[in-house]
Parts: sequence; structure tokens; C-alpha cells
Amino acid sequence: MKKEKFLKTLSVLPLLLLYIIICAVPVTAASAETCGLTVVAAYADTGIENAGISVWRVGEQSGDAYVFTGAFENAGLSPITAQTDEATFRDDAQRLRDLISQNGIAPTAEIKTDAEGKAAAASLSYGVYLILADFSDVSGEKKYNALPSLVALPEVEDGVRSDFVKVLLKIEEIPDAPTTDEPTTTPDTPDGPDIPKTGQLWWPVLFAAPLGVALLCIGLFGRKKPEAQSHEP
Repeated sequence: MKKEKFLKTLSVLPLLLLYIIICAVPVTAASAETCGLTVVAAYADTGIENAGISVWRVGEQSGDAYVFTGAFENAGLSPITAQTDEATFRDDAQRLRDLISQNGIAPTAEIKTDAEGKAAAASLSYGVYLILADFSDVSGEKKYNALPSLVALPEVEDGVRSDFVKVLLKIEEIPDAPTTDEPTTTPDTPDGPDIPKTGQLWWPVLFAAPLGVALLCIGLFGRKKPEAQSHEP
């Protein structure tokens, strides 16, 4: 009796094992379609804490290329392929950033950097993502700016796929605006009367005035007195 019960239990085990495998397959497939993303914000090998990192899913894989989808489908951008160069990546990222700013498109994920300048987002679906950084909440006197970045998830390099991708942002420091202290100047006030700026020469007046006075004196005192008339008796 015990032997028959044991054989029945043993015959059920393969079915039970098959059921477990079938139930586990969808979970495994689902988990394989997501990636982890770590964004690093650092300048001069120093992490920038409390930087805001926003991530948008802008496209998905279609064959051997990535195409832009959703709100970005009509952005006028060409599919991303293995031949896409860095300059095109940079231009596409800037155009996508402008499109987001103009239309107020909400990000897929928002995260903050820690003391090491790292921010992590988990369970991101396969696709192409745009990464933007905001440093308005970063303390300190230094100001930073980060170029927008495009990244494909998962990362495939030399035929090896990685579901954990690390992106180092390209950050530059914003220099302080130059300040120029203009000296306060007081306009010169002439001591004498204003001289008309007509281009007329006034130096001959200095010689003509005394000469006129001299001629006037000669005319007054140089006259001959009239002779007195004699009256003969």
C-alpha cells in the first residue's frame, strides 16, 4: 500500500516541476526586458551632490536600429544605428531637450545624486533614453551645466549585453560673469566763460584790442589845437 502511494507521488513530481517552470518563464522574460541605470555627475573627479537627474524614454529598438516613439515620433530625427556618430547623438539630444522644454513632457524617472554624485534608476524598459541634469539645488558657489545625453538600454559591447548601464555626464563649470568697476568721473568745469566751439580763431583778438585802444588815444590827443585869431586895432 505504501509502495503504491509512493509511486503515485513520484509520478506527480514531473508534472509539478513542469508547472513550476511554466509559471516561472513569464517572470524571467519580464525581468530580462528591464535595465538598471546609474548616472554619475562629477566635475574634476569630485561628485556633485543633490543634482536633479531626469530621464525620458524617447525610443525603442526596431530591428537593428532604434526609432523614436511616442511624443518624440514626429521630432524629425533619423533612427539610431551602429553607424550613428557622436555629433549626431549630440545634436539629437539637444533637439529632444528643446522639444521637452517647449511641450512640457513629463520624465519617465526623476532621481537625485548622492554624496558621490551617483543616482540610480531601476526597472527601466529597454529603449533609448534622454538624460538631463539640473543643478539648481546644488549648494556652493560653483555653477555647473551638463550636456544632454542619449543612452540605449541594454548596453551591447562586443556582442556582450549588459542590463546595468553606467553613464558619466559631461559637465562643465559656468564661469562667473566678469564685473567691471567703472571709475566715477566728474566733467571738467572751465574757469572762464564758455567759448563757442565754432572753429573760429580768437587769438587775433588779443592783439587787435590793444591796437584799437592805442589808435583811439592818438586820435583824441594828437589833434592840433586851433590857433587863436589876432585882432588888430
